[in-house]
Amino acid sequence: MSTVTTTPAADPRANGQVGGSPIPLAATAVPTPSAAPTAADSAFELLDLFKRQFWLIAMCASIGITAATFYALNAEVWYTSTAKILVSKRNAAAATTGMAEGGPNAELDQDSLADHIEMVNSSRVLDAALERPGPDGRPLSQLPSIVSRLEPPATAAGYVREHLALSKGGDGGASTANSLNISFTHADAEDAKVVLEALVMEYQRFLDNQLRSASSQAATLIRETQEGVEQELLEAEAEYVEARRNAPLLFSGEGSGNVYVDKFRRLEDELLDVEIQESSVKTRLDKVKEALATIDESEGTDLQKLALIDSESLERLGMFAALQLNAGESVEFKLQAADQAAGARTEYDLLMKLMAEKVRLQADFGDGYSEIQKLDEQIGMIRGILDEKDAAIAPLIEESQITPATLLEAYIGFLEHDLASFAERKVELNALSGEAEENAKTLIEFELQDAQLLAGIERKQAMYDGIVDQLRTLDLAANFSGFVHELLDAPKVGEPTWPKLPICLLGGAFLGGLVGSLLALGSDRKDDRFRSASDVERELNVKVLGRIGKLPGAGKGPDALAADTLSPEGESFRTMRTVLLPEVRGGRLRTLVTTSPLQGDGKSTTMANLACSVAQTGLRVLVVDADMRRPTAHKQFSVPLKQGLSDVLQGEIDPASAILSTKLKNLSVMTAGNAVSNPAELIQSDTFPELLRRLQAEFDLVMIDIGPVLAVSDPIIAGQTSDGVLLVTRVSKDTKAQARDAVARLRAGGVNLLGCVVNTFGADGSFSNADGYYGHYGDYAYGDRQSEAKTKSTSA
Repeated sequence: MSTVTTTPAADPRANGQVGGSPIPLAATAVPTPSAAPTAADSAFELLDLFKRQFWLIAMCASIGITAATFYALNAEVWYTSTAKILVSKRNAAAATTGMAEGGPNAELDQDSLADHIEMVNSSRVLDAALERPGPDGRPLSQLPSIVSRLEPPATAAGYVREHLALSKGGDGGASTANSLNISFTHADAEDAKVVLEALVMEYQRFLDNQLRSASSQAATLIRETQEGVEQELLEAEAEYVEARRNAPLLFSGEGSGNVYVDKFRRLEDELLDVEIQESSVKTRLDKVKEALATIDESEGTDLQKLALIDSESLERLGMFAALQLNAGESVEFKLQAADQAAGARTEYDLLMKLMAEKVRLQADFGDGYSEIQKLDEQIGMIRGILDEKDAAIAPLIEESQITPATLLEAYIGFLEHDLASFAERKVELNALSGEAEENAKTLIEFELQDAQLLAGIERKQAMYDGIVDQLRTLDLAANFSGFVHELLDAPKVGEPTWPKLPICLLGGAFLGGLVGSLLALGSDRKDDRFRSASDVERELNVKVLGRIGKLPGAGKGPDALAADTLSPEGESFRTMRTVLLPEVRGGRLRTLVTTSPLQGDGKSTTMANLACSVAQTGLRVLVVDADMRRPTAHKQFSVPLKQGLSDVLQGEIDPASAILSTKLKNLSVMTAGNAVSNPAELIQSDTFPELLRRLQAEFDLVMIDIGPVLAVSDPIIAGQTSDGVLLVTRVSKDTKAQARDAVARLRAGGVNLLGCVVNTFGADGSFSNADGYYGHYGDYAYGDRQSEAKTKSTSA
């Protein structure tokens, strides 16, 4: 068997052979991988698996039930003897008041009850219980029913432990009860009871003797520990007393405040205020000196200099001026210049404010500011008034007059004196702050030491109190007041507990079903058939455009085509038509090749029905039967098989002569023509693309039926010269490997694979009846026309 090998070829349409650019539908030729299966998809797949393999799973489950029944009827019977013991703590008040043993009991925590389970299961209790004499006087470890089941190095205690079950609590609402449940399973009912009785008695004796002794020894150890902890507590308290004696006077113990910390914070706040004031005065002094130098350089007036004095310093300078003007205190001056001085002082103060405002506006807005001009006018008017008054009182105060230079010198002196005062205050505050910081640290150390000593005392006190509580508890246990253990249910003769037929049947059915499911899963995994349309898309990476079932075969004529019916298959063809029509009407799909992986997949019937469906829309459709080895178009449309495609490609007839009308409106057929021995070569010739171009000019859609991909190379050759290829796969025949191989060959040949049509004929709804037949590619040859083709070749 030969295999056709193809290599990727350039798209012939790119060279202007047939058609135009790839149609948008071609995006389905290489679709994106399917999304990951959801939980619902997985559930459906499992359900389909169960349906397909139902009889295998049912058979395995039946075998499991049968085996379980046989086992239950023939297996050795085991008996279980049970006992229940109430375990609780003796109430401390009952022990101290001398109440009877049956008095009030305290609740026992579940961890303590677990400790009692370990006691019963311990080697010490088991070994002692098996040394007790049995019914025949011999130790229980030598009971024949036990000895017969021991294989060296197994022991009787190990056997009993293996078949012993221990649990705590009761049933239902009593699940938290302080009860201990003990059960022993053995092949002899009487011996099971005897062994369990001995075990319960040994457990009670262990509590009576060993627990009392252990509690007494523990009490001795704890008392010694108490004495040591008590001595440590006394030493810690003495150390704390000595530390309090040496504590600073201002420290009054836990919860007291640290006055030095508060003092340190206040000093730091004051120091910050002084630094801010110092910085402000220094900045003001620097600005005054800088402005004075600027006025001197520009030969400014004295009034400009006086304007440098801030409003806060005017009061201080007034006092200074009063001290300098002693001459102004004479009676003559007061009498002559009282009225003039009073008025001049007012104008002078106003003049100073106006000049200060002018300097500020010049600094902020420049000389061109409109308000400065107004200020200049006011300043000039006031100066005139002052000049007149100065002339009137000048003779009286010539000797005592204070100049602007004197005032500026005094103002600068004030600022420098303030800076010196601030510096001295900073030194003083830093010294006080450092002292407060040292005192605060010392006091904090005492606070930490005090807290540590108190914490140590508290820990030792808690330890001491805990030891005292343990001593009280152990004193109760030592006097056998710690636990109460009462036998609620005495051991009984063992009752049969295994095998239980319902459990055996259920287990057999489950194991059989599980084995059957595993076998079914393995069998299903080996089956290489498609199970669903989504399975086809996932495996082939090709979109499924439609799904069809049983269709009338070839030879029934055009009246039998399903596309013209209201059946599900007819609706499926109409759906495919809906998908393709936009591309056909847009001129992007003019030639469509239909093929399949193997012979008998239904490609020709599918193509005939699809052509009929498209023609029903009014489009002109031509079916070209290019399957010159096994033609079927003449049977599908009931036309004579005479000269057709093969004759046109060989140049024997004109294409128009080979086109035949059918009973269906708008649908024509070009049959395969006479048999030839070289169909692949004819399709691969230059005549075939030229023929398609001529046919496209006359028809809206040319549909080409071609042979199977895995049998011949014709589909790849025809697909390279067409606008798209439609693959028909029959899930009851084609395996996944065959379909994947067909898709791979088409893609390797560079064809435009539009999608896939799933033929479900021969399979049930879940595709579960596929026979898995792989087929033989070489069997697809000429069929009943082979001799005819050879005869024609010989005659030629």
